[in-house]
Amino acid sequence: MQNCILWHNNKGGSQLSGLRKQHIYHCCMYDPNDPQGSAISDVNHNITADPKFAYLDPNNVHILFDSPCKDAGNPILNYDEQVDMDRKQRVYGTAVDIGAYEITCEEIAHPLDWNADGLVNYVEFAAFSRAWLSCEPNFPGDPNNWNPACNLEQTGDSEHKIDLADLVVFVEEVPWLWRACWLDGENLYMRHTSGGGEGMSRRGNAILANQPEPSSKQKIADLVSIIVFLEKIWLEEPDIQQEIDVQIWQEFMDSVYQGLLDLQSIDVQIE
Repeated sequence: MQNCILWHNNKGGSQLSGLRKQHIYHCCMYDPNDPQGSAISDVNHNITADPKFAYLDPNNVHILFDSPCKDAGNPILNYDEQVDMDRKQRVYGTAVDIGAYEITCEEIAHPLDWNADGLVNYVEFAAFSRAWLSCEPNFPGDPNNWNPACNLEQTGDSEHKIDLADLVVFVEEVPWLWRACWLDGENLYMRHTSGGGEGMSRRGNAILANQPEPSSKQKIADLVSIIVFLEKIWLEEPDIQQEIDVQIWQEFMDSVYQGLLDLQSIDVQIE
């Protein structure tokens, strides 16, 4: 066995059955006796370090750009006319990678790609809309449909609730229509901007911290811009209409509009 990753099979126990370790070369293999692992290879060039899978989903075993498996495969075998699981050239870089996929680019995963398909699109937005206005269990509010992955703004009143603050992060800071580079070699970062168009963003971290509190007028402007964006994607993205029930979407939008009215009322009182 060569150039393979054997990781967390057998409930984290021994990864071998009927195969002697001396018959394994240039592999990354979990060692239950050393869970921390090591990137230092043994006499057969095997390592026990975490391979750094890009996703927790076992159906997607792409590895990250800084994986210890990168360029760590057997360099002397003949890989002519071989391809990886993406049907791309098997050797890219100084040597073949350990595992099923060859690393050819850096933007391999995004923390908001919740279904591990290499896209941030209507699927993630449908998940967000289902969790809308839910609260973390044991906190006042509706715990139904709580999804901690959607709790993108974890400061202030929004820490334990999926609300407008999280929506702002999702729409303005998350790269809408982000595409993993392993899909076609291209990586598109598109997000809505306050000007009403689409711009390019490379912000990978969805959780914001230590940001100055925006003024009420800025909040209103941001929310108006978000509403325009939401109405646009509902009309122009047929997949969203297939993924989200019309009534659920209408209730979601009604609450967003109500949030705008509340902000406008607060702004009037301040003036």
